Amino acid sequence: MNGFGSRTDWRSSSDSFDSRRLNLMITVLVQELRTRLAFCLHAIHTGEWPHRELNADLLPEFRRKMEIPRSMSRYGDHVWVATDGGKFKARLREAVKKVNFGLHARLVRYVDFASIHGHVPENLRGFVKSDEYKEEREHRIQLDAPESVADPFILEVGDLRDISMILPLSEVKLDFAIGGPP
Repeated sequence: MNGFGSRTDWRSSSDSFDSRRLNLMITVLVQELRTRLAFCLHAIHTGEWPHRELNADLLPEFRRKMEIPRSMSRYGDHVWVATDGGKFKARLREAVKKVNFGLHARLVRYVDFASIHGHVPENLRGFVKSDEYKEEREHRIQLDAPESVADPFILEVGDLRDISMILPLSEVKLDFAIGGPP
């Protein structure tokens, strides 16, 4: 079951198609999309590695896992890099508080939808995607608005130049070493 609930069946007991129920589902979905706003980031994170012993033999594999996949270039040729995640989070929280929105942030969970059934639990809505996108290694920030908002919605977080930088994707390099100080 992969943490998902039991199968939710929208069909009536006679298996006849009920267009009123489908319209209601679509309306609810559209309303939810207008009140749940997502800011999606590629996250350079260790994934399963904290639970594995890392040694010199595994360093090449670890380095490959930490690199930004070439497929991410489909989103553009520059990246915004937060150099102080703690300050960014604090500024984001303050901005969200000013507009009275809810805030949820976490790594997206990638699943093979063909091998599971059921519904996505409320606390994971907006944080589950098909495993065909797993290279994205997404960290999603979700804002929950009390009512529908304008499109596009702009959240004023202030100037971020002191805690971030914009780089060409081709210049992003990660370097790792194993061991303590020389």
